[in-house]
Amino acid sequence: MKNMRSSSKNSSKKVQSKFVITSNQQKQLISEMKKKFKDSSRFKIGIKQLLALWDKQDGDFNTLKEFCLTYFLDDKKDLLVLQNKLEEVFEKLAGHFIEVHSSFSKWKDLEIGPFTPFDQLLSNYNPFKHSSDDFYEIKLPFVILLNFKQYSFKYITENYKNFDREKWLEIKLTEGYQGRIPAEISHKQFLAYNEADTYINQLNIYMNKLIDNEGTHLYTEEKRLISHWGLRDEIKSLYADYADTNLAAGIGPDPTKRETSIKKQELIFKVMENIIKGTTPIQVINSQDHTWNPYETPSKKSSKYKLEGERRYQYWLNIFKTTAEVDKYYLNEKTHIDRRFNLNRKIPEKKIEKIFLSLLSSPALAKTAELMKKKLARPLRPYDVWYTGFKRSIKQEDLNKLVQEQFADLNIFNEKIPLILQKIGFTEEKAKYLASFIRAEPSRSAGHARGAGMRGEKALLRVRSDAGKLNYESFNTSMHELGHTVEQTISMNLIDNTLLEGVPNTAFTEAIAFLFQGMDQFVLGAKNSNDNNNDNDHNYHEREAYLIIDSYFNTCEIASMALVDMYSWRYLYKTKNVTAKNLKDFVIKTANELWKKYWAPYFGESDSAILAIYSHMIDAGLYLPDYPIGHIINYQIKKYFKHNDLATNLERICKLGSIYPDPWMEAAIGQTISADELIADTLSAFNNLL
Repeated sequence: MKNMRSSSKNSSKKVQSKFVITSNQQKQLISEMKKKFKDSSRFKIGIKQLLALWDKQDGDFNTLKEFCLTYFLDDKKDLLVLQNKLEEVFEKLAGHFIEVHSSFSKWKDLEIGPFTPFDQLLSNYNPFKHSSDDFYEIKLPFVILLNFKQYSFKYITENYKNFDREKWLEIKLTEGYQGRIPAEISHKQFLAYNEADTYINQLNIYMNKLIDNEGTHLYTEEKRLISHWGLRDEIKSLYADYADTNLAAGIGPDPTKRETSIKKQELIFKVMENIIKGTTPIQVINSQDHTWNPYETPSKKSSKYKLEGERRYQYWLNIFKTTAEVDKYYLNEKTHIDRRFNLNRKIPEKKIEKIFLSLLSSPALAKTAELMKKKLARPLRPYDVWYTGFKRSIKQEDLNKLVQEQFADLNIFNEKIPLILQKIGFTEEKAKYLASFIRAEPSRSAGHARGAGMRGEKALLRVRSDAGKLNYESFNTSMHELGHTVEQTISMNLIDNTLLEGVPNTAFTEAIAFLFQGMDQFVLGAKNSNDNNNDNDHNYHEREAYLIIDSYFNTCEIASMALVDMYSWRYLYKTKNVTAKNLKDFVIKTANELWKKYWAPYFGESDSAILAIYSHMIDAGLYLPDYPIGHIINYQIKKYFKHNDLATNLERICKLGSIYPDPWMEAAIGQTISADELIADTLSAFNNLL
């Protein structure tokens, strides 16, 4: 690694200069290749692909000619040997680089002591920084491009039904060479993401330091919540205190507790509004030194507080600016938007937008809102986009007790991963095998998972906890991240070729994570778990109807936020000289417009920017669309698992690997990605509630 780093420093300083080959030189090259090789159609394609990225620094015409004559392989057996060698070295490189990166970012990512400036400095080390330059210096990408054909996004989506495993491997080998990004440019982008991630990880609010307009501390015990996940989940947990209330009939929870829970939700909502608008005092972020009333936001001129202002949006803008620098080095997908959808998700942006709008435009949303009003026995509020009352309500304290009895801390969770997997349906042998490749750790972030990158190493399950101790919220997140790590373990260690490790895109691993997360209460053995699938239960069909409505509503909520993310990135590309204030104003305006069009008619409040709260808008560069697509995929595969063994089929579909979305779905469950079934089932579900 030391040699790679030192050699690439020199190459990264070289200025890329386009190599130009004359028509006579090209004829000469083809002529000499024909003398040595039979398959002229293959090497003509290979030469064309190679020339698209060959620069003057790579050598003159004679160097190019000698390279092609030396490294082109005309025999299928030789190609297979080359492919096997590439599989091995790419796996080892990725795995060891991930291991190094995890070590350097350990103190930034994990809750194992106070966060210091040195921890941030260490995390800024990027072992991947020079790998691309190093590869080009030894001409490895040119060997691949000379011997394996690249296929366009359009060609693949139109012809995938004719592809075999060999074709997918060829696609995977070449898809990474769409551009040639200098190390210093890619590292600037890495730093922008890393700094935004740190900002979000430190965006914590101490609830016990908040007061309402009456000066009341609604939270009396220390409670630190991260924005936005912790704040959102706290709102969700409070619905259990007043679910299925019928005040006229005198049925429902303690009125005092109901009132307190609503006040807490309103308080959190005000905190979120301040975060979105940049009116949160910096002094109250991740600190207990000040008491704050979020209803009375101080002005910028206040001497007591310094407000966040545009800081939140500056991190987002920094990511965009470094991304825009990367754009010019790509051959085809010239914007981050294009790459996110066509190269990463492998689903067209317009198709995804159409799916999201179909969810929000469905009459099912109006029916859902009307049902919520009846169940809540109060007017709907913007924060009710996180309503949880369609599921059987179990009080937070009861769920916390179950967690404390069975999974008191992360050490016990680690020990019991095999038991969790057995309860879900894996055999004892397979459960122990999968668990041996997974380790849970205490996270500064709300939670994330990191795949091992190579066989035999552990996938890391990170979850926020209180000094390693778990409550229901952190256990619920742990189950979500466990889904990620199980997928990562299967698709790395059990797949036929690690070049295809993983799933088609992030939405698919989110779908599997949602599947595990939805089984959290079943794993805990909660008596009122929603996972009791007894057809003889006279309430079974009603409960199923509520679960379908819940799936639809959750997808609508995150689809709305994903649209804010998508439209904001379009704005960034269309508008010159954008400032952080410009971006903030546009994001809030867009969130308000989406709210007014799709939510306000049923929720009664004409303006709300709540759809702009999601923290991954700031630090993840157009990540949000993966969540609603993941919800849709989750709904489709969950229906499939109702009639097919979960554990056996989950392993089967994870071993399909990172082929394109539609062929993966067709091979997995016999369908392509579509929200039509979810919408239709939701409308039908209301008939079961009559």
